[in-house]
Amino acid sequence: MADKDLAQYLNAHLAGSVGALELLEAIQHRALNAPQQEFVRELRAEIEESQATLRALMVQLGIEEHRLELAAAWLGEKFARARLAVTASGHPVLGWLEGLEMLGLGIQGQVALWRALGAVAVKNPALRGFDFGSLTRQAAAQFAAVERERLTAAVTAFSAEP
Repeated sequence: MADKDLAQYLNAHLAGSVGALELLEAIQHRALNAPQQEFVRELRAEIEESQATLRALMVQLGIEEHRLELAAAWLGEKFARARLAVTASGHPVLGWLEGLEMLGLGIQGQVALWRALGAVAVKNPALRGFDFGSLTRQAAAQFAAVERERLTAAVTAFSAEP
């Protein structure tokens, strides 16, 4: 039972990472300047690395990817992208802000994943080859960077003009 549950849990997070990478593509188109575009490029590389680590963990555990769940994540991101397009058409900064909020929520899920696996690794020897503490810190740093960008966008979007 635990192996099946772990497979389901890891696949859900893999699907989330697929959605996050798709969302980053949409957010990059909402970036209003070169520093924001660079921020998205760097974050994308980090999330791709995290996704590769998750896939390596799944391979090590003999867990197959659930293609249907990955496809559902891809489709869900397309709805989010449409929502961003509508928002951004009237207010580009608001589109950037909302995209960052969606992304931040997903990264918080990644933090929760690595923390949970770190706790489980104590009792599951198959998980001991991964540095979940480091992965958790990296995801937390990603969230902090997204949060800084998000708050800057909020100030820009909602500050009263002089």
